Amino acid sequence: MKTILFKSKLIRLFIAFLIFASCSKDDESSTVDIPTVNYTATNFDATFFQTGNSTAPTIDWNGDQGTFSLSAPLAGLNIDSINGILSWDKTLPIGIHNLQIIITNSAGQTVKNITLSNPLQGVFTGFIINGNSEYLEMEFFSDGTIIVKLEDSGSPPTAYGTWTKNNTTIIANLTNPENGVQASFSGTLTIDTTAKYTGNLYSNPNLTDPLGVFEVVLH
Repeated sequence: MKTILFKSKLIRLFIAFLIFASCSKDDESSTVDIPTVNYTATNFDATFFQTGNSTAPTIDWNGDQGTFSLSAPLAGLNIDSINGILSWDKTLPIGIHNLQIIITNSAGQTVKNITLSNPLQGVFTGFIINGNSEYLEMEFFSDGTIIVKLEDSGSPPTAYGTWTKNNTTIIANLTNPENGVQASFSGTLTIDTTAKYTGNLYSNPNLTDPLGVFEVVLH
């Protein structure tokens, strides 16, 4: 009888050990850690007034799938909460945007710093009113230079210069290499369904005594 009781105790101990071991394995397998995320690059370039997107990062959720988000919203920019792909539309503001991407699961979060550049570039066409209405073409380059053509679009005189941006105000200072005549444009860049640059023409970089008004739209 004692032998039977002893064997019964051994069996119960063995079963208890198996249950404990099984629970320990379950605890190990359910361990969650913060996500591990890597983008193929930390700098992405957008093309002005065009839609685009980043590449997808590699993701290891480490036991618990979470979400992607931006630390601060930016007009025209979105992030897919599941795959972490950044996408932007035509309204993305020009300039260099330093972004913080936050990847979160139940264990905590990982932060990735990404730079998104959207330089002003492209050909704008329209008119300038300086007594008469004249054809006007402006070509902006991402390095801060600009070429401006006036009068007849077939063979217009050309001036070269540089442009600077302060918030939505764009100032371009130009010189005609043939006669040395200087001119400056100062105006506002509006980005919605179109990209439009409107403002005043001046004869000097001091922006005094406007000579006329202009309006050009991205071609």
